[in-house]
Amino acid sequence: GDCSLFLYKSSLAGCPTVYRGHDKPVSSVSWSLSRQWLLSASDDRSVRIWTNGSSVPPIIMGDNMFSKPVRGAQFYYLDKFLLLASGSALYLYLYDVDTTRDDIKTYKQRSVFKLASCITTSTGITALSAINGFLSYIVLVSGSDH
Repeated sequence: GDCSLFLYKSSLAGCPTVYRGHDKPVSSVSWSLSRQWLLSASDDRSVRIWTNGSSVPPIIMGDNMFSKPVRGAQFYYLDKFLLLASGSALYLYLYDVDTTRDDIKTYKQRSVFKLASCITTSTGITALSAINGFLSYIVLVSGSDH
């Protein structure tokens, strides 16, 4: 509810790593297969990719890209795509994370993303699931028209 992500070590001891940047509660969190990146989605209609240990996300997808809050977000197809559910649409994005730092141009996002596909349904999508551990074309989506 405080718009943050907390990353604890497996022993749950010590201070967690805190990731802040969303303006509303976080609705979905996902690890990449390589465990290098953390994906978060929020009710503020934004998606962020965080690198482990960095407080600045290299990818921020927002600025009214989504008409409804993003309810589900995960890495897909061996980390090649991002799978996002917002309203009645399922989005598939290609992405490339660039973690190089340029102190002069810190405001400019070097990482890129591109819409690969968008599938709309007749009902609002409430949850999604897909396998990221091997190549699979299957995506499970649930929805509600209430």
